[in-house]
Amino acid sequence: MIDPLVHCALFVLAALAIVFAGSTFSELDDTALLRALPRKVGWFSLWCAVLALVIVVLEHTVASTS
Repeated sequence: MIDPLVHCALFVLAALAIVFAGSTFSELDDTALLRALPRKVGWFSLWCAVLALVIVVLEHTVASTS
């Protein structure tokens, strides 16, 4: 099993790459892009965590066979 800290670090790196790639098309100015990047990564991470929590709850309640 992968260490949770390593798993979180890899997730943050992947999130940073996804959000940075999307942000390069939405911001024309580099300073605005770099200033907004931490906020965008934070929102992306938050909503991924919410989605993961919903999936775990649904698996535990609806899809549980025991």
